[in-house]
Amino acid sequence: MVDQQIEQIELSIEAAKANVEKMEALLRLIDNKDFKDIIDDGYFRDEAARVVILKADPEMQEAKYQDQLDKSIVAIGQLRQYFRSIMQMGRMAERSIRDDEETRQELLAEAV
Repeated sequence: MVDQQIEQIELSIEAAKANVEKMEALLRLIDNKDFKDIIDDGYFRDEAARVVILKADPEMQEAKYQDQLDKSIVAIGQLRQYFRSIMQMGRMAERSIRDDEETRQELLAEAV
């Protein structure tokens, strides 16, 4: 029984490590100057502002333009949310790894 629990914990740790690795990869990207210039400043700030300003442009009031602009705004938000979810999952995974490793140690101590 303890062996099964330990095996389950180890599988959980491995899955959590994958989320931590993904978070660490994103952190490396975020620290990259090119990422900051192109994504943080260029897309999340400049492009977002440009698209929002276009929403009020009298020449962009046709439904087809408004629909395209809405989709662009949503896309910007979705990418940002995707990055945030990677960070959140990574942080939760870090805590999970600590808890699982502690539980594994307790189970191993009980098995002795």
